[in-house]
Amino acid sequence: MTSATEDSGVPDVTVAPVLEWIAGLLVAPPTGNQIARLRSPEGCAVLGAIAAEWSSHAAMLQIRRALDPCKPADTVAADLSVSYTRLFEGVCGIPAVSLYESTYAVAAREAPAQPRLYGRAAGEMDALLRQFRMGLGATREASDHISIELALLAALLRKGHIGGEVLMRARLAGWMPALIEGCIALDPDGFYGGLARLLGNLNLLEALGPDGRPRLVSVIDGQDGSHHVE
Repeated sequence: MTSATEDSGVPDVTVAPVLEWIAGLLVAPPTGNQIARLRSPEGCAVLGAIAAEWSSHAAMLQIRRALDPCKPADTVAADLSVSYTRLFEGVCGIPAVSLYESTYAVAAREAPAQPRLYGRAAGEMDALLRQFRMGLGATREASDHISIELALLAALLRKGHIGGEVLMRARLAGWMPALIEGCIALDPDGFYGGLARLLGNLNLLEALGPDGRPRLVSVIDGQDGSHHVE
């Protein structure tokens, strides 16, 4: 969660590392060791810095409450694993909220097929990963998993690849709001609901302004006050 700025004691809370952190928490539930680090004085300082940078104090308070310092870290990890399974994997393989873009596909894109895993979006993301010379590493997830799309956007931001950044922002605009809305609705006071609120405050999406030019907008406009624009 930090970069070379560690030497100065200032955590890196710009959009790319925060996206990478969120992506890691959405690909799998956090372990006891990860939770212990987040609850450490250093971890709390970074979480506080993220909240301040992105005007996300309410979202971060929700996340920190879910990390419950009164319970052993392994107990919290087990609780969050259950929450993750119920929310994103579901009972009998039917998730309450899907983490895959393909399942949000609409008829206009995949007519007449119904949205499904490994749909058109996965093939498009495979092509984009090849185009930008990036791979999936050790993950076994389909390439249209939210964690992979966020990680790709973060990598493009780090490289200063403006065209790729605009492309990925537009791509996420087509489905990430529904994912965020689902997490908040079904985990309103929990860890993943808080994480979704934070993701919504990172101003990742684009819209046309009054002058017809692209501008950045928050998914949750006004959720925690004013918003930082990267």
